[in-house]
Amino acid sequence: MNSKNIDFRYLLDKACAAFGETQGQVMFRFHDFPICLVHYLDKKECIDCIEISFDRENALVTYYFDRGEVNKSALITFFNALDPDLFISYLTESGYEYCYRKKYWLVDGKYCIKLDENKFGTQFFLYRLADAK
Repeated sequence: MNSKNIDFRYLLDKACAAFGETQGQVMFRFHDFPICLVHYLDKKECIDCIEISFDRENALVTYYFDRGEVNKSALITFFNALDPDLFISYLTESGYEYCYRKKYWLVDGKYCIKLDENKFGTQFFLYRLADAK
């Protein structure tokens, strides 16, 4: 897919739509998309997440669940190495407010997007402002 044709607003809407939902609700919401269920154990810590592949947007959204099995955050990972730069440009050009002190974009007045550079590349961590600590 041509990276310039990605509908970033669609991807943001899908990433934010599942906040507050249970695993079953997320699986039902995205039943038409490729889904991967992950149960990760590390040093007695258990993390459950659901990965949804948005092939048209060339991206993977990973939804993370708290111990009550409610979605509290999401992570957007792009398949193409150039797409994170396009996404940053989209966020900037679309007028989303960037908070320099806390280093996140504010989306629709209630969601935060933080840039995360790590060994997996550039990823975008999303969470609700109300859940921020």
